[in-house]
Amino acid sequence: RTWAALEIAAERVAPEMNPQAVANTMWAFSKLERMPDDKTWAALETAAGRVAREMNPQNVANVMLAYATLQRTPTDRTWAALEIAAERVAPEMNPQAVANTMWAFSKLERMPDDKTWAALETAAERVAREMN
Repeated sequence: RTWAALEIAAERVAPEMNPQAVANTMWAFSKLERMPDDKTWAALETAAGRVAREMNPQNVANVMLAYATLQRTPTDRTWAALEIAAERVAPEMNPQAVANTMWAFSKLERMPDDKTWAALETAAERVAREMN
């Protein structure tokens, strides 16, 4: 009952979510290893695509991580928005965000486009000394 109520609430508020709310909600589902129902996931995915251009590095990394953890491939539209966002925020990523984003690409068996790959590669080189 409680889980169903949470899914209904997430679906209802998804159209109004800001980037952090989308990222936190998708991350929470993945952390709990619980795939929401199709309607809730579709609402969250639409929201992710809508706010991707406003996401910060942690938001991008958490959304990408959620997709990979739940083994869900984004729609082409959402994927394109997330890939552009990853390229845009890569220069600001910390080691964890770089690692999580690159892991997500690998886990989803998707190669980033050349620009996104170059941005992530540069970010990885920049933070390599800080990685443990």
